[in-house]
Amino acid sequence: MFREAADLYRQLVDGDAVTDGERASCLKGLGDMEAHLGDPDRAQAHRQEAARLLEQLTDTGAAAGAGTDMQSRRLTSLISIYDLLGDSAGKARAAARAVELLTHTPDDLPDDAHDALLKDQGGTWQNLGLLMVQAGRLDAAKDCLSRAAATYERLTRDWLGSGGWEEALLA
Repeated sequence: MFREAADLYRQLVDGDAVTDGERASCLKGLGDMEAHLGDPDRAQAHRQEAARLLEQLTDTGAAAGAGTDMQSRRLTSLISIYDLLGDSAGKARAAARAVELLTHTPDDLPDDAHDALLKDQGGTWQNLGLLMVQAGRLDAAKDCLSRAAATYERLTRDWLGSGGWEEALLA
């Protein structure tokens, strides 16, 4: 099963149909599969390439118009990959950048955001908060988890205000 999954990831990584962000995600997944297959050197190489792509994307993301949510997702992935690589310095750099993002970027969630976007953003802030707890950055973790809670509260408020709960009860 892991070999088949690794083969699928390889096809995606080698293809031209994926963005760099998708390629980084596939490389991380391929690294996970290689680790399960007992090839730590290949796993390490794929994860390092994923980290390189994510570093590049987070460096250029603000200039390219990536919103807070996209940047926080990329940084969350980067922190996780550095953790898998055992690169505490890289993990600390990415965490510091996430803190910078938290403290210097306004909430860019549009007023007309749909449920899926709200769920994604809430999950991203939640994951980033948990990573900050692991890194010992409790003030940043509190900020991330507060943003997650606010996003989920908005989702609930929007859902209740739209009458979605009435439809759910009648179904």
